[in-house]
Amino acid sequence: SSSSCSTQHSIIITKGDSQPAAAAPHPQPSLSFQAPHLLPNTSSISPTQPLTPS
Repeated sequence: SSSSCSTQHSIIITKGDSQPAAAAPHPQPSLSFQAPHLLPNTSSISPTQPLTPS
C-alpha cells in the first residue's frame, strides 16, 4: 500500500508539474525543436551510407 501510494504520488506530481510547467512555457521551442530535430536526424542516421555499408 505504501509503495503504491508513493509511486502514484510521485508520478502525479512529476507529470502534473512537468506537463504544465514544461509543456506550457516550452510547447513550441521544446516540442517543435525536438520533434523536427529528432525525426529528420533519426531518419537520416538510420539509412545513412556510412552506417549501412559499414
